Amino acid sequence: MTDQTPAADVSVRPARAEDALSVGAVMLAAWRRQYADVLPKQALDQLSPLAVADDWKRSITAPPTPRHAVLVATEGAAIVGYAVAAPAGGSGATAGTVGEIVDLVVDPDHTRAGHGSRLLAASIDHLRRHGYTEAITWSGDKDRVRLRFLESAGFADDGGSRTMDSGPGTASLRQVRLGATLAD
Repeated sequence: MTDQTPAADVSVRPARAEDALSVGAVMLAAWRRQYADVLPKQALDQLSPLAVADDWKRSITAPPTPRHAVLVATEGAAIVGYAVAAPAGGSGATAGTVGEIVDLVVDPDHTRAGHGSRLLAASIDHLRRHGYTEAITWSGDKDRVRLRFLESAGFADDGGSRTMDSGPGTASLRQVRLGATLAD
């Protein structure tokens, strides 16, 4: 007897050059939902996946360091999320031991399906393979869903913070830094 239950066609893989437009589309869909009260609506409306695709393509094909990776979450043939893992920059941490999950984004229409967990696990695996013993990442201080998600994965507020300000007439976004030890 064979199991006829359809299996989910989901995975995480390294991004390829041809993924740049899709990664840009996921980024902008998430930004429009997540930052609607922070970034000017006109600025968000003017951005298109095509406008950011070249930057994504460069990040994928010519990363700033060999330890920099763009990973994508797929559902069937569609890209539904991405993560960027790299050496930590400006974290104040000991050089060489701390990696950073610079970005971890899932398309708002595809959340709560495990894509974020798979992206986080693949990012941690990437950092471990490159010799990092600690990881940091950032979250909006009021983003309770993301904070709970990261805390459930072993990250904890390490006391670092930053404020992102997009200009006059806009709200500021305060972010907290979370850190984790990368145990084997």
